[in-house]
Amino acid sequence: MTVGQRDPEVWKDVTLDTRSMGGPETVMNSEELECLKLAGRDAGAYLMEIGQMDMSKLEPEQWRKFLSITVLGYELNMASRKAGVC
Repeated sequence: MTVGQRDPEVWKDVTLDTRSMGGPETVMNSEELECLKLAGRDAGAYLMEIGQMDMSKLEPEQWRKFLSITVLGYELNMASRKAGVC
């Protein structure tokens, strides 16, 4: 199995997704959504930088970097807002 593939047996009983919760806009407040969008922009820039928009083709190290840009970017954006930096 490669990065991004799901084992159908493992995921067959999973029913929770953001659609069943009404989408991310009902789960996150506007500040959180803005921080997520900023992190997503940076993660997208990384994908463009490496010339790979098909996430199923990312190498493990590229996948880790993409996730770290997204997750850490979100956390840093939230921390900056709470500190009044941005």
